[in-house]
Amino acid sequence: MRPYLGGMAEKIPYPPTPDDVPDELTDRPPELVRQEWFLLVGLMAFLALYLATVLFFGFATLWCALSLGRYHVFAALGLVFFGLTFLMLAKNLFRRVEPDFEEFKIELKERDQPRLHAFVRRVCAETGAEEPRTIWVIPEVNASAVCPVRLKHLFLHPRYELCLGLGLINCLNLSEFKAVVAHELGHFTQGGFVDNYVMTVRGIIGNICSGRDWFDDFVDWLKSSGAPLAILGFTLGGMLWVLRGTTFGLYRVIGRTEFQLARANEFHADLVSASLAGSDAAVQGLFKTKHSSDFFDFALDELRRAADHKLYTADLYFHQHAIADLYRKKKKEPKKGIPPKLDGPKAGRKIQVFDPDDETDGDPNDYHPSGYEREENIKNEFIEALIDERSPWVLFDNPAEIRERMTKRFYRVAYNVGKSAAAADPRTVQKFIDEENAETTYDPRYEGSYDDRIIDPGDLDELNDLIQKDPWTDERLRAVYEKLYADVGARAESRAELVKERDAILSNEGKVRGRKARKLLKDLDTKLEKADEWFHALDRRVYLVFVQMAYRVQDSLYYELINRYRFQLAIQKFYQTASKHGAMAIVTMSLHGGEGGAIPDDDFVELMHVLREARSALRKILRDAKELDLPAMKHFEEGDRLADFLLDEDIVKELPETYVKGKWVDKLMRQLGQVMNRTTRLHGKGLGGILKLQEAIAERYLAKGSPAAEEPLAPIFDDDPPASS
Repeated sequence: MRPYLGGMAEKIPYPPTPDDVPDELTDRPPELVRQEWFLLVGLMAFLALYLATVLFFGFATLWCALSLGRYHVFAALGLVFFGLTFLMLAKNLFRRVEPDFEEFKIELKERDQPRLHAFVRRVCAETGAEEPRTIWVIPEVNASAVCPVRLKHLFLHPRYELCLGLGLINCLNLSEFKAVVAHELGHFTQGGFVDNYVMTVRGIIGNICSGRDWFDDFVDWLKSSGAPLAILGFTLGGMLWVLRGTTFGLYRVIGRTEFQLARANEFHADLVSASLAGSDAAVQGLFKTKHSSDFFDFALDELRRAADHKLYTADLYFHQHAIADLYRKKKKEPKKGIPPKLDGPKAGRKIQVFDPDDETDGDPNDYHPSGYEREENIKNEFIEALIDERSPWVLFDNPAEIRERMTKRFYRVAYNVGKSAAAADPRTVQKFIDEENAETTYDPRYEGSYDDRIIDPGDLDELNDLIQKDPWTDERLRAVYEKLYADVGARAESRAELVKERDAILSNEGKVRGRKARKLLKDLDTKLEKADEWFHALDRRVYLVFVQMAYRVQDSLYYELINRYRFQLAIQKFYQTASKHGAMAIVTMSLHGGEGGAIPDDDFVELMHVLREARSALRKILRDAKELDLPAMKHFEEGDRLADFLLDEDIVKELPETYVKGKWVDKLMRQLGQVMNRTTRLHGKGLGGILKLQEAIAERYLAKGSPAAEEPLAPIFDDDPPASS
């Protein structure tokens, strides 16, 4: 029986539910039900074996304790061995793993948001799902319905929680939002008791097999304490490694069945979604979610740059829409995130929204089907429905207040910004973002030849000597200038593909892992170096052309161009150093990390060496940066200290000799990441400044015409040349 909704059902905004939905559309195939039972049996067998092992070591510990008076030495040794093993196993049964975005969550109580709760309650009534215990919101473009998992839930029925991303709400219409909520709630109508119990047992086992906790920190402390505690620490570390390896090995036996079932459940939840909101709303919701997530992440990157200048927006979600066109222009994807226009409830039947050629390989451990596969599944039995174009924000009382609360929380958690920090008008912050990107959006004439690439004209002093000894004639200068950017488009596109492959490996998004990843990374670096040889020859010609043009136009432009090149090459060197050591640390930790964060002793020395080298490189970057001042750039004052901008905190302390803490590694990687992000920003701004200056120089030179006689070039100083009026 559906729950009684009262008069609120008539008042809340709610898209119409399709009438002509086949009764069998959301029925689960018998083979899927059998697979679910098989998985439940496997999971229960694993859990029973684990509990039996815990009890065995617990009773063995008790027996040794009771036998101390009779078997002194052996009982004492057994007490230590069995007791520690029991502790390592038993602690996992009570481990509490916090869900993603836990620090960002804001609870929406029914008294504050009655329309939203009534909307969800009505979707529950139509899907047959139990009402959620709590509704939360998070900042992301995402939604989920999850159960809290504890050992007690083997015997007590847990109630799930519904988590809605404000970024998701901000990008969908009301019908699409209904489809997304129906999809999430549809997971809790799958298989009834069996499916719910599978999720519970799977969650408990996930807690058992999860990574580091307080015991690992205790073992690290023992390792760093010197003999004899260090001996105990390394012994416990070895035992942890064996136990985790065994646990993960057993769990992998049933992992494939679990993966297949989770994938099938996604297809089924999509059908539940289509049955309540129609096929078009279900597909369009998937499409917008996928692309809006990219827009939102791009907006966060841009807002981080504004935060570097203590400029904080009052509304994250203003920028999610404002940034879309900028993203399309920046990424050269003019149709990104724009779904096909539908003229009526039947239009989507013959329109393909997801292009199979655009579906790229993602994380092989992600059970979610591709967008194309999900669209094919949803439209296999097309469900017509009218689309309600209203925004889901109509379900909120005072949506501006919840957006502002989430924005403040995001800054506090993600960027450690204090509550007292002043929030700026979003339009002011967006203006900052637009101005920043105006500097780093290059003229189409370059055909991507400067995108994601450092410039390398060679040794500037040598080039300057060459210019002085053998200056080009105006005829040669003009001829080389006219052909500078011929044949760059295809080469730039080929190089971009190599960069994309490399980034996928470094971010662990591709299918390749471990030693294969390191070998492939090395091969890609070799190919990139070869591709860059041609571009570096281009950089050399560009420098020779525009420096000589600048001299023949105006001395001040001549000196400014040389100074900008010197600063640019220094910034690029900092970025390359931080990127190289950061990438090496990531790959080394991925290669030697083991399961659950355990590191085999044979690999520990290599990891420590890599981390120390990374910290040393970071220190050298900051030391060298103290010798440089910033040139004139938008949102910077000329002469500002570069080192103060690159890292706004003390560098991480030196790594101890015998151990490494996760917090230390996190801080080092965060600081390397900050230097990389900020040098990347300065690289883009600096390169944009060079290109625009060169364009202005060429315009003036070509307008001036060929001089009657050529003059010798002025000396080009090793240090920054003096400004000339």
